[in-house]
Amino acid sequence: MATPESKIPPKPPNPDCDKKLAAIFGGPGAVAAGSGYEPPGMQGPQGGPNFRPHVYRTSHIYGNETGTGVTGVYAPAGGGRPFSRESVAPGAGSYGINYAQLGNARNVTLVISHVANYTNPGRITSRTQIGNIGGPGGNSGGQYPYIHSHLAILNRQGRNLSFADVFCK
Repeated sequence: MATPESKIPPKPPNPDCDKKLAAIFGGPGAVAAGSGYEPPGMQGPQGGPNFRPHVYRTSHIYGNETGTGVTGVYAPAGGGRPFSRESVAPGAGSYGINYAQLGNARNVTLVISHVANYTNPGRITSRTQIGNIGGPGGNSGGQYPYIHSHLAILNRQGRNLSFADVFCK
């Protein structure tokens, strides 16, 4: 049976878009996978540059090209006060932030999961670090560390929007 993600047709990698997303949502050294491809330096079972639908509609932020580093995770300016999304992703260190406008999308919620060292920043009036990547569920450890945070943009109907469509068109 086909899943909704398996119905997403592969698109060419968009490294410029991924760099833009890393600059918006990540700290120093950040690498993003928001156009559908894992970073080419990814090690172990996640090894890229493979098309992976789960990084098309749910962007990933890594601390470096191999997914082994830690960096900050940021919320762009213009958002409301972060709120816990633990009811949606229990134990995943998930926070939602409502935006009237985020990229070219209106009335959406940015959900950031696997946040470590959450800072509880209050209303997001400027680009703000809300914590670090690699929180609960975002650090596999072991032989192939896979340290990351997930980001999703949900419209009012709860549908995931593509980061490439929202920020890179």
